[in-house]
Amino acid sequence: MNKNLAYIFVLFLISFSVRSTNYNMGNATYTITCPGPHNFYDSGGPAGNYANNETYTITFYPSVAGQCISVSFTSFTTEACCDNLKAYDGPNAASPLLGTFAGTTLPPTITSTGGPITFVFTSDASINFPGWVATISCVACPPPPAYYLMSNTNVTLTCPPTYTLFYDSGGPAGNYSNSENLTKTFTAPAGYCLRFSFNSAFQTEACCDKLSIYDGPSGLSPLIGTYSNTSGPGIITSSGSSITFSFTSDASINYAGWEATVTCVSACVGMPSGGSGQSAGGGCLGTASVQLSSFGSTSACGITYQWQSGPSGTGPWSNVGGATSATLTVPTSTN
Repeated sequence: MNKNLAYIFVLFLISFSVRSTNYNMGNATYTITCPGPHNFYDSGGPAGNYANNETYTITFYPSVAGQCISVSFTSFTTEACCDNLKAYDGPNAASPLLGTFAGTTLPPTITSTGGPITFVFTSDASINFPGWVATISCVACPPPPAYYLMSNTNVTLTCPPTYTLFYDSGGPAGNYSNSENLTKTFTAPAGYCLRFSFNSAFQTEACCDKLSIYDGPSGLSPLIGTYSNTSGPGIITSSGSSITFSFTSDASINYAGWEATVTCVSACVGMPSGGSGQSAGGGCLGTASVQLSSFGSTSACGITYQWQSGPSGTGPWSNVGGATSATLTVPTSTN
């Protein structure tokens, strides 16, 4: 092989190795060649519109272990009300939500934190636009963020926690999304409880977007409270090593959500105060129910409640089975 032929052959190899690939939005999973860049378009490609009534999920994996996926948009136009692109930090739509994008606002550069990244695009039955043009590259994975996002992923903590802040799915700078139904449990090591201090900027849609907090490892644990609008939880401390958050939002209107500081606290020591109980209403309510709440009792890590009943205010007292939370709803009778 003469020098000219060898030179042409080397150029061919170089051009082949750096050739980018075009990916159109669809239902697919790809492993992209690192480092890239490659092109990522809506289903209409570089010169067409996406279609109506689309529901597509696409996932990109890096070809090199230890690399993450970075996506940079150079143009973006969808129907603002109804055609949404969502990005998830992981291999599917159950992974943490990185953002929801619609309209003409150019999305920021989006980078996965553990390798793959997933996009879900939906469009309604009318009106479509040119969609987007983006480039996909492999990059070194960023250090983990200093916060937890609301998602369907549970967290086992060390104490003190590696991350100290807990946000809604929109993170520190974005809103949560519509039509969310998320449950997340935090668990601390044995001997610790968890305290979440919510700042005063708590905001959800008053009628329809609610955060419920449960004192334990699931949504079947005792309910601490349900919060919406601007009435946040304040400071919440679990009685044991687990606490569960459940968040639901409806199909329209979203807000900035919340920010909470996460800390571990040691189980209490000493003699707690039992306090007293009072009802939310009085009188005989037939076969309805009445809510009881406690006052004057100690509230701290490691303390559980036990409601008791008796024939008079002086007793004798006996435990009410299963009544181990701060509030208790009991049925009433005609007696």
